[in-house]
Amino acid sequence: MTIINNNPLSKTDIKTLFGFLLFMLIYLLPGIFGHNPWKQDENYSFGIIQTMYETGNWLISTNAGQPFMEKPPLYYWIATTAVHLFSSWLPMHDAARTATLFFSALSLFFLFC
Repeated sequence: MTIINNNPLSKTDIKTLFGFLLFMLIYLLPGIFGHNPWKQDENYSFGIIQTMYETGNWLISTNAGQPFMEKPPLYYWIATTAVHLFSSWLPMHDAARTATLFFSALSLFFLFC
């Protein structure tokens, strides 16, 4: 038995959702753009992304010439794609961080829809 909710969102629900999304943008954007890599993880992640970007080897993640198999490559693939798309407007590390923004937005979409 499935329960289907056909009630449209009320004005209060829409205001609450809009306020939450605005808060998330204010929270996420300063951490995504406009600064150099902060954490140690960002340094090796950008090394992997830069290697994928420069060599075109997307199958095996490598960092400093060594295979890096500790984490799944999906994030690195999306970040490398973002570097290809946005590197003419953004520095490479900022363009790569748009993958984090993408996955955050995707999570919010599945959370609320």
